[in-house]
Amino acid sequence: MAGKGAGFRAMLPRLLVDVVLPVVLFVVLHRVFDVRDLYALIAASAVPALGFAVELVLHRRVDGLAVFMVCLFGVGIAMALISGDARFVLARESAFTGFVGCAFIGSIFVGRPLINVFGRKFAESGGIPEMDAPTWDKFWTESAEFRKGMNFMTAVWGVALILESILRVIVVYTIPVDASVFVSPALYVVTFGLLVLWTPKYAGRIRERVNAAA
Repeated sequence: MAGKGAGFRAMLPRLLVDVVLPVVLFVVLHRVFDVRDLYALIAASAVPALGFAVELVLHRRVDGLAVFMVCLFGVGIAMALISGDARFVLARESAFTGFVGCAFIGSIFVGRPLINVFGRKFAESGGIPEMDAPTWDKFWTESAEFRKGMNFMTAVWGVALILESILRVIVVYTIPVDASVFVSPALYVVTFGLLVLWTPKYAGRIRERVNAAA
């Protein structure tokens, strides 16, 4: 329902911090300064963790996602240092997408599909043309077609993220670390990119069916 451009603009800062900067830092440390891959990966993976930590400080409030990411970083680094295996640093990133995917699936069973929650926020902020929060609430309350669509999109996001997390672990443990550094974030970008492209198109079809049935 929100435009594709808006979706990508919203993702860009996070992609820069979570994907681009860590890869660049790893390449510089490992290939230019010949830092061991384990320590280069730890330094690179600290970038998104620091980004979340800064958000915690700037917002001066407890953000569950930021706390989870910082804790995930700490656990992953501890396991990597104890085992001496650089792959732990890369594999721990799968825990995030897997966790989020499970959260999407779980939200369906508690009657609060996350796509509906996020979509309503977009509508409330004026991010969806000809749609506001009261209209969104009316669709959700009165249209079984709308509720079915929200559940389906939420399920697609959940399954896609869980599959991405599983595939990323397989990739990390089957190809060299140097290659995983590029392939692992590429899987993340492709998965989220396809979901962001597909969601507004499918949501638009739901909206047309709901309006036609009204």
